[in-house]
Amino acid sequence: MVKLGILIAHYKEPSWQVKRLLDSINEQEGFNFNNLVVRITNDGNDVIINDIDFTEYKFNIIYNIHERVGHSKIRNVQIDTAQEDYIWFVDSDDYILPGSLEMIWRHISENSLDLLLCPVRWELKNGRCYTYAPGFTGYAVLGCNIIRRDLLISKNLRSQECVNSGGDVFLERMPMYYTSRRKILDFECLHYSYNPKSVTNMQKINGWRKDAEQVMIKIIERLLSDNMIYEAYQNYIQYVFSYNSRIIHDEFCAKFKEIGLYDINYELDLR
Repeated sequence: MVKLGILIAHYKEPSWQVKRLLDSINEQEGFNFNNLVVRITNDGNDVIINDIDFTEYKFNIIYNIHERVGHSKIRNVQIDTAQEDYIWFVDSDDYILPGSLEMIWRHISENSLDLLLCPVRWELKNGRCYTYAPGFTGYAVLGCNIIRRDLLISKNLRSQECVNSGGDVFLERMPMYYTSRRKILDFECLHYSYNPKSVTNMQKINGWRKDAEQVMIKIIERLLSDNMIYEAYQNYIQYVFSYNSRIIHDEFCAKFKEIGLYDINYELDLR
């Protein structure tokens, strides 16, 4: 029987947020909870969850306190320790929307998928929400991806540990390029909460943007090395224009000119 593992990386978020997430799982209808394992990995022991009774839930919860390794490395710890067929990285300050687990499990089990992409309900600073729909040619957030664990292992797709934060951008982008057994749902599965203290919202302080640029270099290098030339160029163009990145532009400009793909014929004002 196909099993799904929900992997929650927990650092300083208050326990009420974790409980909200667990409650959102517990309230799912039409889903066999024997097909689910929730793994909570505490990245350092700043906030220990000791006020949640894990036994009150319908599913198996495995809680582990790990030594502090940082945002990028903890994702690989989770990949290595998970034993389920499919894994879904969910941040501890988000929660799962009603009906999602039954929908997800049915699609991955009946279609033998390697990758299922799910839209998320994205909460803005002002409290309003919009539907973020991932695609095979656009950026995703990690919570959009339900991935067959064997795909990550066999293709050596891992969070990039060369940076402290943003290493999991590699996991957001790369799985879609290494399988044709993939599908996009038209059903919102996750509420992506606005958190003013999240890694991305504090990027001016924590250096996330610079880290993400280094990870994008790794993504483009890997795609080029695997002869995915157009996919590499697509990522290059998207990042240069989306983030006005001189670092990415200059790193690969000569390479793409050499292979005849570089078609920017006007002066760029890059930072």
